Amino acid sequence: MQCASLLQVWLARVWVPIDVQRVLSCSCTLTRYRFQGMLPGVKSFATIFVLLFLSLPLAHAQMSGDVQKRQSLTEVLMNGRIFPPRHILLRIGPAEEINRILASVAIDRNERPQLRLNAIRAMEHFPTRRTEEVLMSLLYARNQMPAFKRTCLRALARGFGARMYFEVLPFLRDGNVRVREGAALAMGEIDDERIRGILANHLVHEQTLDVRIAIERAIRMVDERARVARQRERESPPQPIH
Repeated sequence: MQCASLLQVWLARVWVPIDVQRVLSCSCTLTRYRFQGMLPGVKSFATIFVLLFLSLPLAHAQMSGDVQKRQSLTEVLMNGRIFPPRHILLRIGPAEEINRILASVAIDRNERPQLRLNAIRAMEHFPTRRTEEVLMSLLYARNQMPAFKRTCLRALARGFGARMYFEVLPFLRDGNVRVREGAALAMGEIDDERIRGILANHLVHEQTLDVRIAIERAIRMVDERARVARQRERESPPQPIH
């Protein structure tokens, strides 16, 4: 039983979809007959041998597939002409796999900073629990660079909307000018009736020109969103009274 538990843990780490209990039952048939003088660990060794034989080719195939998808994502993210929308990313693979690879790139300190920033930004297309956890961990990482905080704030606001109101709000008072700019623009991305008043209040007290410009831009984003909503409401046909 201990051997089976260890093997299940190992297989979970390499993500190989093999039924451990079935393989164990097969190995039992291989060691059904007991011979005098045989070592007591023959069954365990037989089990490990069968699992290695079956799982290694599958694990290698999956790793190769991940490498290819990561290379394709890197090319798309570093294109430079236009940032890829969701449907372009989904051409590379299923949403769950793309989100997982984006997360691995985002947290990889050995990767190029610009590629990591682009991966963080692309995660807004996949507002899952994994995305939220990764972005939050990067946002609150010790000694995090302002550029990463700005990008995380934007991705959280665009991906999760009003849920991120109280997460983004404190960064309007951050000590770093670039982070305050990013927080203001992130607030502008959130569709919430409280946003305009908050931004207008911060505009009165903000002394740094670049941050004031960012706040004014965010207010214009809020006003434009409200204008479009009013226009759609006027153009929508009247609903019949039941």
